[in-house]
Amino acid sequence: WSKTGDNEYKYSGSSARYSTAGNSAWTNYIVSSAIRLENSNYASVIGRFQNGSNFYQLEISSSGISLWKQVNGSWTNLGSASMSLNSSDWYHVALEMDGNQLKGYLNGDLEISVTDSSFSSGKIGLRARGTSTLFDDVGVTGL
Repeated sequence: WSKTGDNEYKYSGSSARYSTAGNSAWTNYIVSSAIRLENSNYASVIGRFQNGSNFYQLEISSSGISLWKQVNGSWTNLGSASMSLNSSDWYHVALEMDGNQLKGYLNGDLEISVTDSSFSSGKIGLRARGTSTLFDDVGVTGL
């Protein structure tokens, strides 16, 4: 992870890595970021992060957007929307968590809406896998 001259957050590496911030007591909020995939397998915003094995993840890849949860290291896909995404374009990704209602947005459009009560609070984060990913305008909005 590094900061570019344009104040973007950049991940460069071949394995999946994450970076977290915030407060583990945060409950209902939206975490968002502009993401450019560049040479990535996927890039994501993370919500209600407990530890490296327990969190929600809204990810984009060249084939679309997916909402995942990882519980005790086991991954479950909670919902997906297929579409073609360009590696050279910026996409605004937002994960809304309000009680057990989880919503995934891409460029302001609701793409995924599910219910899940695995996690009720936690930090935010960014996660990527691939040789290069850019994140910008990372934000958190309380609900």
